[in-house]
Amino acid sequence: MSVLVRYISRRFGLLLIMTATVLTALSLAFELLEETDNIIKASDGRAAAVLWYALLRVPDVTSKMLPIAALLAALATVGLMMRHNEMVALWSGGVSSAGVMRLFLPVAALMCVVQFALDDRVVPSTLTRLYDWGVGDFRRSGMLSGGTKEVWLLSGNDVIRLPAHNARRARLEDLTIFRRDAAGVLVEQLHAAAAVPGQGGWMLHDVSRYSVAPARGERLAELFWPGRIDLEHLSLISAGLRELSLNQLLTLIANQGFGQRPTALALTWAHARVANSLGPLLVAALVIACSQVYRRRGGFGIVMLSSLAIGFTYFILDNIGLALGESGFLSPWLAAWSSKVVLICTIGSLMLRHET
Repeated sequence: MSVLVRYISRRFGLLLIMTATVLTALSLAFELLEETDNIIKASDGRAAAVLWYALLRVPDVTSKMLPIAALLAALATVGLMMRHNEMVALWSGGVSSAGVMRLFLPVAALMCVVQFALDDRVVPSTLTRLYDWGVGDFRRSGMLSGGTKEVWLLSGNDVIRLPAHNARRARLEDLTIFRRDAAGVLVEQLHAAAAVPGQGGWMLHDVSRYSVAPARGERLAELFWPGRIDLEHLSLISAGLRELSLNQLLTLIANQGFGQRPTALALTWAHARVANSLGPLLVAALVIACSQVYRRRGGFGIVMLSSLAIGFTYFILDNIGLALGESGFLSPWLAAWSSKVVLICTIGSLMLRHET
């Protein structure tokens, strides 16, 4: 069995790498055809910026293409094995559907790890760089992109307003503090060019101070403010959810979005981060299940058509589910897992039909 595992893993792995590379290159090429002028314009005419943009886009595009590449690579692997009667030899030897799936398991499991690593580690970092660059479609706009221009914080009775681009870099610059009494009535407004941590609060620099009663304004070089701001949480509030790792999403959920982000939205993305890592494994299992069922009903042609039809239906339902979860029409669990559960049930029914 170990010889078969190595043989199929090598063939499936090579086809997967080739397919993922081609799909990523094609998708990126079409994107660059549309965005090259905007990239050069946003970079003061530097053509090298196009290469930097492409490098930043590779992880995200690869992440999106990997499930499709897994589906096509599994189809190609099964097709070649059927053409050379290798699948017939396995079936004649009494290898079940589950047994054939186990032969593909090492590469499929590695795909899941790669998918999760891309989505959770590499893609968030590259997306943050692209949004900070603000080129092409990567301009922060809308709540779902984490693109609000300002971040609002609460420290005791005081309300703090901070530009979002400073919050993402954990820099307290150009901030405004609305000081309120215990009843929530505005007492004074402070605008500071910068703030540095001090003993039990923050030292504000270059401060404009406006009092309500009596109404007056003054300029101060420094002013101590006894408030609290957690710098490590600023990026969680101001960044887009795709720019956050799973641990950061869980921190956001545990703290109820720090009063700034919808908890259900972060929970949807946390579920999706885990569920999406299973996508490549499930579509590979789908191809094997279809090959077992339809091997006597028209050969590889019907296997390919049925696998593509079910696979792309799954991709569409998965995206629809996530969009509905973001909009609040589906619970986080349903949004992230419903399409996977449907696909698992479909694979299970195909395998049971073959066994019976």
